[in-house]
Amino acid sequence: MGRIWILWNPRVVEFQLMGTHRQVIHHSIKVKGSDMIFDLSMVYGLPTCLDRRDLWYELNQYNMRDFKHCLLDTRLPKLKTVDRNYTWTNGHTYNSIYKSLVNAMWLQAWTHLECSILNPSFLDHSPLCLIIAA
Repeated sequence: MGRIWILWNPRVVEFQLMGTHRQVIHHSIKVKGSDMIFDLSMVYGLPTCLDRRDLWYELNQYNMRDFKHCLLDTRLPKLKTVDRNYTWTNGHTYNSIYKSLVNAMWLQAWTHLECSILNPSFLDHSPLCLIIAA
């Protein structure tokens, strides 16, 4: 563990842990003051295919498939990002390796839904912040 950090405002949402793995965390989320309840899975894929094999096994336990095939099959759109153009750097290369994916129901429920790419501060990875209200 330790590769996925989750921070939230407890006045806005309630998190219920559904399961953990060294590369993924599954939660059920309730937005306070609404009827909105949804499942959220946060994935950190290790860098090699061999290391990711147990990730795909774990995702299959939650009816998810190989990430590439999952994206092709579901056609989940990438959420609009704001604030920065990259999520990872080594000081010479800048890349957007993190994605926030949502489904059509989310986009209909929250018309001002976006993902803020935060300042990496002392890290080489930039945290993502899901913004569900303007």
